[in-house]
Amino acid sequence: VRFGMTIYRDRGDLFVSRTFDFTPDVSEFTDELARVQASGGGDYPESLNEGLHNTIHLPEWRVEDTVSLIFLLADAPPHLDYSQDFDYAEDVFVATELGIKIYPLASSGLDDQGEYIFRQLAQISGGKFLFLTYGAGGAPGDETTHHVDDYSVLSLDQLVVRMVEEELAPLTNSQ
Repeated sequence: VRFGMTIYRDRGDLFVSRTFDFTPDVSEFTDELARVQASGGGDYPESLNEGLHNTIHLPEWRVEDTVSLIFLLADAPPHLDYSQDFDYAEDVFVATELGIKIYPLASSGLDDQGEYIFRQLAQISGGKFLFLTYGAGGAPGDETTHHVDDYSVLSLDQLVVRMVEEELAPLTNSQ
């Protein structure tokens, strides 16, 4: 098992995208993850196109005979108005050709356009559209604004573990 991470923001922020290559060292990965802080902004969309592109193209993926997953967490849709930008609609096909499944995970405030794009990424790559639920004041809860009727409420940790278990189940002949 190896873990990697790409964090992204938007043009004009301190950085647009940073990629941390895969490591089998869980402590190293969790230390880097703990240092991630949301900041910047100024407009609603973010540079998801560049973040996704770098996630697929920069780290050293070993896709042969592996389960390769991207968990894309975001609370904003991509900028679709930048010239000279990468294109999520092209990169999702690159991911699919490499055998990488994308699990977009919508957090607070993702609008309908973002949900549509996240659903495209999941459907094309063979992943699943996932979302966080909220309660009063933005605390964890069981409500969503996304277009779903039937869903289970799990913590983020439980949700990621369940998706990984589902991906590994065919390899172990267990469900």
